[in-house]
Amino acid sequence: KFSFSDIYDPVTFTGCRLAEARVYDLFSKVAPGSMARHLDYAQGYNLTNRMPLFVKPSKPLSVMDTMELFRSHAENTWFDPRGETRRDVGAGPGHSPYRWRPLTWKTADGKRYVNERTIGTQQTAWNFVATSRAWMPAPLRALMWWAPDDSSTGVRIPVYGGTRK
Repeated sequence: KFSFSDIYDPVTFTGCRLAEARVYDLFSKVAPGSMARHLDYAQGYNLTNRMPLFVKPSKPLSVMDTMELFRSHAENTWFDPRGETRRDVGAGPGHSPYRWRPLTWKTADGKRYVNERTIGTQQTAWNFVATSRAWMPAPLRALMWWAPDDSSTGVRIPVYGGTRK
């Protein structure tokens, strides 16, 4: 059986923990109860317990729902970097969800550590949520909500598909 992922981007601990964990967070929110069995994969501990390529949301998602998903810091999950659900010295006394680079590092005695990488992260240059609205006139059908920087804090501005200037 052909696997695009196995050929072009084989799964690794860091791939799961720094990327797939973000997908796990989003899937867990849109399809509650469907992802618990894949926690060990998203943690990077069981690389054979692959997540599905997609999930069916438990309810239709609005543009606002999507924007809210992009703000996630994995609050109240195993990956919550604020140090609320499990100890995380990087959170500091203010329980900050932000982590600075590097995302992984080794101490002098060889111990490896990982900073969780959430969906909403300050390393984002820009982000957008797009929608297509068939009932609108052609210049207004496509609408992109664009924001600079972090998807959890960036102010979104509407950019219509018919915009020329």
